[in-house]
Amino acid sequence: TVAATAGGQLTDVSGDTSWDVNRGVTARALANKTTVMVADVMADPEYVRGWPGVRSELVVPILLDGQAIGSINLESCQTGAFTEDHQHFINNLSEHAAIAIQNARLFEQLQRGREEFRALRNVALDLLRMTDLKAVLQTIAGAAVAKTDAMDAHIYLYDEEAETLTFGTSLWANGEVDREAAKPRPDGLTASVARAGERMVIYRPAESGVFRDYKQWNTEPPPGGLVGIPLKRGSEVIGVFNVAYFNPGELTEETLRYLDLLAAQASVAIANAQLAEEIRSRRDQLQAVLDNINTGIFMVDADGTVSLINHRVRSWLHTDTERFIGRPYAELLDAMPVEPINSEPFMQVDDLIADIQLNQSYITRRSYALTVPEYRAIDEVSIPVASGEEPVSGRIFVLQDTTERLRVDQYRDEMSHMLVHDLRGPTAGLIASLHLAIDEMQSDASVRDEQILHSTLQVALMSANKLLDLVESILKINKLEAGEVTLELKPFSLATVALRVSATLSHIAEAESLSIALDVPDALPAIVADEELIERVVTNLVDNALRFSPDGGEVTIKVVARSDDQVIVVSDQGRGIEPEERDRIFERFYQISGSDRPRGGKGSGLGLTFCKLAVEAHGGRIWVEESANGGAAFHVVLPNSSAQSQ
Repeated sequence: TVAATAGGQLTDVSGDTSWDVNRGVTARALANKTTVMVADVMADPEYVRGWPGVRSELVVPILLDGQAIGSINLESCQTGAFTEDHQHFINNLSEHAAIAIQNARLFEQLQRGREEFRALRNVALDLLRMTDLKAVLQTIAGAAVAKTDAMDAHIYLYDEEAETLTFGTSLWANGEVDREAAKPRPDGLTASVARAGERMVIYRPAESGVFRDYKQWNTEPPPGGLVGIPLKRGSEVIGVFNVAYFNPGELTEETLRYLDLLAAQASVAIANAQLAEEIRSRRDQLQAVLDNINTGIFMVDADGTVSLINHRVRSWLHTDTERFIGRPYAELLDAMPVEPINSEPFMQVDDLIADIQLNQSYITRRSYALTVPEYRAIDEVSIPVASGEEPVSGRIFVLQDTTERLRVDQYRDEMSHMLVHDLRGPTAGLIASLHLAIDEMQSDASVRDEQILHSTLQVALMSANKLLDLVESILKINKLEAGEVTLELKPFSLATVALRVSATLSHIAEAESLSIALDVPDALPAIVADEELIERVVTNLVDNALRFSPDGGEVTIKVVARSDDQVIVVSDQGRGIEPEERDRIFERFYQISGSDRPRGGKGSGLGLTFCKLAVEAHGGRIWVEESANGGAAFHVVLPNSSAQSQ
């Protein structure tokens, strides 16, 4: 190739002009590595005519380490134009030219090396930030096409055990992505490189045996060169990196060196991305398992940051727990709204962390109650995560919901309390009365007091009835909870029920200087329900209201008819019920805290439980609010027609 020209007719010759080095005077000089001076080119049989008018020529080869790397050609339109002095001068000039060309090539090589290093460094930095396999593959393909002016780059992933190739990505010079040129053939370049684990370079694909049957596979070989490079993790082939070129000359040693280095980076990045995907997959599987258990779990890394929170914890806290991932676990613990259970102290977060920092293998235990969004008793255990003699790599916190167990314990305690107090009194009264009656009956008939005998038997009967009522209440509640009660449905008026309850309890109210007021419409439509159960509900509510009413107080029974249902409201003028207890009062045996009743003995704690179950059996609702006078107002909503009657 003509690299530079000067003088006369040659000033128009471009640097792209090529000359055949196998013919002419220049060819002889390069082949013999010696100067050739021709006084008359017309007399030289090897002269190849170039520009018209040339009569003499001086050709001096440029030699570097004994190799011809170029030549300096002088041509003249005069015969015998060049002398020995000219030859000596040009010989010296060629020596300087050889050194200059060598320096220029070294400089260009250094520049290319720097550019190559910068390109590989930038690719490496990009790959370090990536854990997505697809993004890694596309970055590698982009680096190959952009830096080496390739026609296209294809990357395949290889399963060495199964001997299968999976298309990863491709990038074409026009920017097209993920178009596969053709499926890998059993004896094609990709499969051959994967099996051999060695780089393969094909300079003329159309003439290569690898593409001998390409028409059968509906594909075309690239017009220029093609290289396939194995991607390895150690000795294991994990993929194949194919790069195609428009011209065979583009596959230089520098290009191959760059692609080898890029493939080495790609192997590490792909292995890391595959590992990251496997870790993500395992983590997702673990998350799925943890999300489907009833235990709350969150995991902490060795650096004390939260790495995983399962669905149970998220639902308990009722907040976006993702914001705690990657944050110190103390922030998660501090965010939990907790309080002691039954006023029992528990370890605070700062003390817990201090103990763990003091001893990484320490197993911690705490019991507390989560208060938001609902009350939940929790037993918390934290266990260090370690394998054998390896150092602690993290910590797992296990949160067990003990709310039901706590309620069972409370139920057992309340049942024991009921057995001791509520059953003991009537039973003792019954036994004492029977003993007194027996003594009286065994006495002499002449001195027997029939009045005493009658009174003691009345007390015994009253105590027995009280025991029976308590047992029947428990049995009735159990049946209601189990759905085993068949409602005796019939139409009736709630006005009639309100009147009967008022009449039944009015003598008790009057004896305590209390009154019962009715607020019932004259024309109240009938509802379809179990009249006996509903009357018992209203009786229980009014009886409770009388117990908590102050002297001179008034209890109101109000009925409101609506389009689809009717509402019964029983309100009093007592001290009311605290908001935090308004749901719990319907639980079995629950007694209002500090409930000093102005009148009447302590109840069994079953009345409101019965009311709730009986109302819900009709498809209704019951709740308590603050009354207009500051007391309690119990609301009962009953549908006009019960679900069982439809």
